[in-house]
Amino acid sequence: MTSTTIDRPTVKRSISVREDIDQRVAERSGVRGYSSFVNRALETQLQLDLLDDYISMAVAEHGPVSSQILARVDADIEAAKARR
Repeated sequence: MTSTTIDRPTVKRSISVREDIDQRVAERSGVRGYSSFVNRALETQLQLDLLDDYISMAVAEHGPVSSQILARVDADIEAAKARR
């Protein structure tokens, strides 16, 4: 079955979800927001998967990031957190 949200078509799927996760999602989203919550979670996972693919390609082409650069990035992140 296909339906349409405001801007994009949707499809109905039947999935199995662990009970504890179901309860936590329902608490956060409410009954009416459950599908939207799951949709955002799936979209986020797809973005993470694409980012992982990109990182794998970059490592294959340029080699791994050096420990010095990782340390510098970690320091920059901590400095940014401290400025908040």
